[in-house]
Amino acid sequence: MSLAKYLLTIICLIFGSLSAQTLQVGKLYNGPIKLSVADINATFSVPEQWQGILPQNSEVFVMQSTVSASQNVLLIAQQTDLNNLKQQMSESIDFGDGFVLVPKGQVTVIDNTQIKASYSVAQSDDKFALVISVVGEAGWAISAVGIATNQDKSALEQTTRQIASSIVFESVQAAPLQHNAWYPHLSNRKLTYFYTSSGYTEEQYIWLCGNNTFYKSFNSGGFGGGASGALASKDGGQWRTSGNLNSGTLELYFNDGRISQYTLTHEGDTKLFLDGKRWFREAINCQ
Repeated sequence: MSLAKYLLTIICLIFGSLSAQTLQVGKLYNGPIKLSVADINATFSVPEQWQGILPQNSEVFVMQSTVSASQNVLLIAQQTDLNNLKQQMSESIDFGDGFVLVPKGQVTVIDNTQIKASYSVAQSDDKFALVISVVGEAGWAISAVGIATNQDKSALEQTTRQIASSIVFESVQAAPLQHNAWYPHLSNRKLTYFYTSSGYTEEQYIWLCGNNTFYKSFNSGGFGGGASGALASKDGGQWRTSGNLNSGTLELYFNDGRISQYTLTHEGDTKLFLDGKRWFREAINCQ
């Protein structure tokens, strides 16, 4: 599968820190300026003599040099890791409409957080591309895709490295303990979801402990009394609820920085629904 199909998944840029600025869709920003990707707790900078914009109905933040219009950098984010990126970046990148980047040489791992590769542009002998991807601890990556004519190769490589170096994944604060109307109905409960269709079976489990920690797994119900070790893994973290019993929210703050949210509803005293899907509850003791 091409890199583009993995990468073109998110880029909603909004206020993330005191030094960053809010990015509005369709608004042009002149560098130098710092922006943030709040959903994945990352920041990056548009350099001096560059402009950046998030076009309407687009998932790609586009930057262009104000000195040379042939120099462009696209910022694209995805949830992945270094090994998956290495495989993706070794293949052609198809952006659609005949715009394809073809690998030139080997993918290079700069360190345990950065990876880069060079490309030619299909059906265009006078252009080249450089991709530098930065991976954060929370399982997210942002790729800087630099594209320019061959005569601007040196300048574009320098700017792409500068933009990639400005990408910073910030630490995620743990969720504060909150008790509300949903807490006694979910605390020390194992939530189970089953789905079966045409021979396909899906099972999901969420253990919500009374000390505000949780553990989530798929296709396996083998979570016994040794809760503490599992809760320290990337599939565990802290949970909290908000809202009332008629319209509530369950928030899961994973140890690796991910955040999941579910809309909580119920029917009667026993039927629980997360995002409109029926989940079953049973009492547990995972302290």
